[in-house]
Amino acid sequence: MKGKKLKDKKILVVFYSRNGNTRKVGHEIARILNGDVCEIYSGNYNGILGYIKAGYQAVKNKKPLIKFDKNSDDYNLIILGTPNWGSKMASPVRTFVYGREFKKIGYFCLQRGRGGEKLLDELDNLCGKSEAKMIINERDIRDGSYIKKINEFCWKIRGKR
Repeated sequence: MKGKKLKDKKILVVFYSRNGNTRKVGHEIARILNGDVCEIYSGNYNGILGYIKAGYQAVKNKKPLIKFDKNSDDYNLIILGTPNWGSKMASPVRTFVYGREFKKIGYFCLQRGRGGEKLLDELDNLCGKSEAKMIINERDIRDGSYIKKINEFCWKIRGKR
């Protein structure tokens, strides 16, 4: 990718979202970077039983069946987003990255509590060193400060040529 500017790169923002926050952030990143969006779909994680199922699958490193509509091999840069489920990536995201190689990748996670650094380190180990990383807390969504974090993240991505 040497010599190519960001506008020449094909960017795909891939994410799984249980409650809509990761989706909101993913779409905003795609808008700023002029990238395509690919949402990962998986089984039902709604309600309290879905919450328990999600946590169990994440802690046990399960890989559930997923659906998505873009081929990541067609893109030069993947931005991967996941909620933080017990300091682990969402299990549908684990399925997506398993056995895949990425040309260049960046990560973001949304969390209610802590453990995002551990989650992003795990993604670095599974997928390769990231171009940029970002953690957004639930309170950042509530107070609107997530927009500033997204802009800083996108500036880091733009700076990588």
